[in-house]
Amino acid sequence: MPIHEIPGCMVAEWNEQSKAVCDTWTNYTVKTEQYREAILEKELAFAKSHGATAWIMDARIAKGAFSQEILALIQAEVFKAFAAAGIKYFITLKSGSAITNMTINAYSVHAGPAGIKLVDLPDMPEAVKWLKAQK
Repeated sequence: MPIHEIPGCMVAEWNEQSKAVCDTWTNYTVKTEQYREAILEKELAFAKSHGATAWIMDARIAKGAFSQEILALIQAEVFKAFAAAGIKYFITLKSGSAITNMTINAYSVHAGPAGIKLVDLPDMPEAVKWLKAQK
């Protein structure tokens, strides 16, 4: 089920089976306002209202890197907001791009301090399988 989209950059969908928000990124070159609206407003509200316990970030085809402004926003607000909304797991599906993976590593380190378990998996079927095993 579609939740939100940043055209040319990201599509967010709901996976009812695993109670997860799934962000599929194609381009990390987004404006901070677009990121804030997508993640902290639209998707987070949806996650809360649907009892989400996981957030899957699929960057397997993503290009580019988040700006320092977005990385600062993630550090200061995003994972804290996820934890407050009941998100227990943040799953990354990493890119083949070294630059994109550096971006993922730069922000995902903030999941643990917020009380969210960080998990790296190869693809969406493995993520869904892993989440099923946690219940």
